Amino acid sequence: MSSKSLYRLIKIAFTLTIAFLLVLPASLVSADEENSEKPAPTSGGEASVEGVSVSKNIYVKDDGTYTIELDAFSTGNVTTTTVVKPCDLVLVLDVSSSMCINNISGNTSRAQALIDAVNGFLETVAEKNAENAAAGSDLSKVAIVYFSSRNGTGTLYGFTEITSANLVSNSVYGTYTTGGGWGGGGSTTTTYQTAGYGTNGKRLTFENYTWTDSGLSQANTLLQNLTNSSGYDKEERNRVVVLFTDGYPNHNGGATDFQQRYANDVVNIARTIKTTHQAYLYTLAVLGNNEARPDLNPQTTGQSTYGSANAMRVNQMLHAASSNFPQAQSPTNSNNFSVSNWGTGDYQAGYYKSATSASELESIFKEIAESSASTETPLTAESVMKDIVASSFTLPEGADASTVKVTVVPWDSTNHTWSTTGYTAAQWTTQCLNYGAENAENVSVAISEDGKTIDVTGFDYGTHFLA
Repeated sequence: MSSKSLYRLIKIAFTLTIAFLLVLPASLVSADEENSEKPAPTSGGEASVEGVSVSKNIYVKDDGTYTIELDAFSTGNVTTTTVVKPCDLVLVLDVSSSMCINNISGNTSRAQALIDAVNGFLETVAEKNAENAAAGSDLSKVAIVYFSSRNGTGTLYGFTEITSANLVSNSVYGTYTTGGGWGGGGSTTTTYQTAGYGTNGKRLTFENYTWTDSGLSQANTLLQNLTNSSGYDKEERNRVVVLFTDGYPNHNGGATDFQQRYANDVVNIARTIKTTHQAYLYTLAVLGNNEARPDLNPQTTGQSTYGSANAMRVNQMLHAASSNFPQAQSPTNSNNFSVSNWGTGDYQAGYYKSATSASELESIFKEIAESSASTETPLTAESVMKDIVASSFTLPEGADASTVKVTVVPWDSTNHTWSTTGYTAAQWTTQCLNYGAENAENVSVAISEDGKTIDVTGFDYGTHFLA
């Protein structure tokens, strides 16, 4: 999985602070520095090697001791040897009747744009699988879920390895029928297909309402069955869900009817997908009246900016359901929609996207396929930050690992600077889950017997990088 695309949510720095006794030569210290309330570093330097930025500074304290501060964080520009990691992807597709409106730029229907975008997505996965096969790696798999009404929600096909050999048979096309029914008369069927594939693949039927919650529930069941299957290893494969919709969640209303209880269900089912199954969840919207606004902060933007209460709600729902906010929750069994707990997140992380044209929609689907089925670096929690103390330093008598202060400091993406507060190693064990960590990270310190080497392990640089 491409770190640049899928880990932009995580912007963390790791700071190690070590206090030593006064053992530096006096020539390195000035009287001004000794008496300064906030001394500048007496000595220091910076370096960046293989995607990890490191800086080290020495500060004089009023009590005659020194503080040595060593900062290290991953820049996201890691150039170490990569390993191929296949992905299990679920497309959750809106096939409500409003999809057949011709309001995509160029007078294209949303249904036609979706059919072309999904087939482009499958082509990209097949290409990446060819690379995986050449590298001797397992192949990525795709499952497709669709939703409209109770009888119009289901699984088009389960997890399937998409290759050039089966691409056509697993491609999609769609149909939409109008007329007929109780009023009598004839009916008209419109077919949506991609050139080169025609109707040789699997059919999606566009009809009725927008049961978004049911579509996500279907995806959750697929992931549950997958992760429970014999021999499945979460650490060896990524999981990605892409929710596409063109409107408000509703089970029996019109296109302008935002049924709030089902929006709450969407957020809560999405939270299960993100936390229990450790999946990355993209939300992708094509909404009328240019209502999709992933660029606005859903926690602070009011109804007047969005233009209506429902426009505000749908954007809040799509942000909260996405991996922009991994821990977001809504009330259960409530007819009033709200996000009761946003958790830690970043609305600019890139997991909620919108499109206004067919080409833009296709580009977004291909981008997700590229990033989901590519490579990732082995820079993980097993990586060690090692500080080798020069011979001119002496640790205080009785100093051990417990005297080393370790702080994990978040990056403030709004003000583009490091946060003024951080987490202790003990606090980070639980807080890291709010920043996208798959498992609790236990940051630990070890000092060599001669007191010259300090090792810090347990912080996952590969997940928490500054892009």
